Amino acid sequence: LEDVNEEAFQVVVRAIQQTRPLQFRYRKHAAKGVETRSLNPYQLVCANNRWYVLGRDLRRDAVRAFVLARMTNPRILDGVFKRPGDFRIADHLKGSFGIFKGHEDFEVVIDLDRWAADVMRDRRWHASQQVTELPGGGLRIAFRLDNLEEIEPWVLSWGGHAAVVRPKALADRVTAAAASVLKRYSRPSKPRKSAVQRDLGLGIA
Repeated sequence: LEDVNEEAFQVVVRAIQQTRPLQFRYRKHAAKGVETRSLNPYQLVCANNRWYVLGRDLRRDAVRAFVLARMTNPRILDGVFKRPGDFRIADHLKGSFGIFKGHEDFEVVIDLDRWAADVMRDRRWHASQQVTELPGGGLRIAFRLDNLEEIEPWVLSWGGHAAVVRPKALADRVTAAAASVLKRYSRPSKPRKSAVQRDLGLGIA
């Protein structure tokens, strides 16, 4: 589980309990700088071993998820907000494979070989999950998702034990990611000097 600042965590909890706006400094993924954000916090969510606070982003007027570990100096603002009576976290994340919320509709189908099937069998990764046994001991697993952001690294985590059946968009993304990894490891390395050559200061032709 990702480490979070305990004091900051408690401030967020109080803001949720008291239905009061929250302001904090935030660093986006891979960003160098930080910015000030304001939020009506609805709920804390732990997904993929990481804590998020979900709520209405007051700048964008939309429900967003913020990583607690990237938040600093959270403070509770004056006033109170009214949480929408029809907001349900399960409904909001229905098409998500974790925490990322999309706006599309994908039928994701993945084949797992026998080795991966033995790991996967009897585990539930998503509410929409459907599993079909394949000849030879493999599994075909299907999900209904609204984005591909988090399913892509999940497929890659299985290495050669998983193959995307559909959609093509996911297969293309996995192929591109695998090619990028292969390219990184295929770079020619400089030959190392032996201990004797290092001692004698000799290079390698």
